Amino acid sequence: MLEGYVDSNKIKVLAIENEDLPLKSFLHAGEYESILLARTRREFLLMDEQKGRLVAEQNHIPVITTAGILLLLLEQKVINYDHYGKNLAKYAARGWLASDIYQKYLQAGKKYAEELP
Repeated sequence: MLEGYVDSNKIKVLAIENEDLPLKSFLHAGEYESILLARTRREFLLMDEQKGRLVAEQNHIPVITTAGILLLLLEQKVINYDHYGKNLAKYAARGWLASDIYQKYLQAGKKYAEELP
């Protein structure tokens, strides 16, 4: 299935050109490759892992989290507050979002809840 997306150019496979061995030993393979690609391509990075976000920020790579993407989608009225809250709750229930961060994002999203029809 994934190969079909590659074949139809919906997913582009990129190779890491310049290895960074100290960084490779410090991060999980997914975070490592994502940071190197974002650094090479000068793109922003979607990353939830705190250690990876800190390394990205030290490398001047703009980072956004999944909760941040959800907030942007709510702000731009792509999703409604109910959908936003349910997704945040799923992340929090799985331990992917600390309770204080969950509450922070719920509060941040409330200002967009009234604006929706």
